[in-house]
Amino acid sequence: MLVPTSLKLISKAKGNEPSVIVSTEGIEINGYIPKIGFIPWEDIDGCVPYSLNGQNFIGFILYDEEKYLKKFTGVNRKILEANRGLGYPVINVSLNNLKEKNSFLEALEEQNVGFYLEKVD
Repeated sequence: MLVPTSLKLISKAKGNEPSVIVSTEGIEINGYIPKIGFIPWEDIDGCVPYSLNGQNFIGFILYDEEKYLKKFTGVNRKILEANRGLGYPVINVSLNNLKEKNSFLEALEEQNVGFYLEKVD
């Protein structure tokens, strides 16, 4: 019975489903573990760019992170809480994995999503 399961995983891995979809209603984050799903723009206060271990991220600052955290349990929740433990937003998108980084950033700008930047002295 391993073969059908393996085939299903391979076909899903080869699928061309976008990992992030930006629309006028919000952002849908599908391609990461855990799968976050849809976040409407009105739930997003802004975002913050950051780097960690050679990966570049956009972290989403939500008005109510707990609303999204409570959807997850076990390992998936711990993954999200680990972001918070490191001082970053719970939900993020890795820019390294996006095919169209500039389009993603332009879409955030078009939706008036503000960027919080660290002050450099």
